[in-house]
Parts: sequence; structure tokens; C-alpha cells
Amino acid sequence: MMVLIPVIGISQSKKEIRENKIKSTTIEKTEQKDGQSITYKEFYEEYDKNGNTILKIEYSKAGDIKNKSTYKYDNYGNVIEKTEYERKSGETTKTITKYDAMGEKSEETETDNDGNIMQKQTYKVDNKGLRQEAKEYNGKAELRWIKKYTYETY
Repeated sequence: MMVLIPVIGISQSKKEIRENKIKSTTIEKTEQKDGQSITYKEFYEEYDKNGNTILKIEYSKAGDIKNKSTYKYDNYGNVIEKTEYERKSGETTKTITKYDAMGEKSEETETDNDGNIMQKQTYKVDNKGLRQEAKEYNGKAELRWIKKYTYETY
């Protein structure tokens, strides 16, 4: 089963993060309840020298980690590995992404805590970088679906 975790982005762009040499951002939230202020850390995000997010953590009001994601990039700034932990389910998933010679996504594989493949998607693009086909396979390498793309031009 695939778990979708909402992605909350910090408002700075990669360029602003890089130019201002920002290493991390923390967001604290203060809520008013019954006439009292409650302040807690809501998000934490870390960046590499290129402004790419390498760590993202969402916290509960009690200060526990709700979701944690780590990222690795290739020399072109493409995400090649994303690891996500979700406290509620206790599950950790890892997504490995491969790119072709043109820098287009060619394959994405999602694995569970034990490294077992949960699903895999493959992509074919033409020499213009337009996606032509996408396929998804389950953990047993059985084809789930195929999408074919066609484009009309002027």
C-alpha cells in the first residue's frame, strides 16, 4: 500500500536558499486555546549547498516526529533517492529514481522497510523529452497498467 504524505514546502526558493547560504529552516507555530498560547516546532528543513532539501521533518504538537523525509541528488539536481518515515504507520519507504542520458526520469522503484519492492514505474520518452509511455508493476513484477501519451501539435 502506498502512503501519501502531504508535502509542506518552506517558502524560500532554491536560489534564495543558495544565495543567502541558508542551512536549515525551522517553523514554530503558536496557537491560542482557552486563552493560553501553545508554541511548538511544526517543521524543520535542511538544505545542501545547492539549495536542495536534504531533510524534512514534520512534528506533532507534543514534539514527536510525525513524518520524516530524506533526499539524495545527482550532479544535475535530480532527486535520486527519497526515504520517507511515517510515525502513524511506523513504515519507512524508499524511492529510487533513475534518469536517462537526457535527464528524463526513466524508472522509479519504491521499497518497504525490508528492501522489498512494493512497486516500480518505468517511463519512455522521445528525443524531444516528451513522455511516450509509462508502466507500473507491483512487487511481484506483474504489470498493473500502461499509459500511452499522444500529442497534437500546431
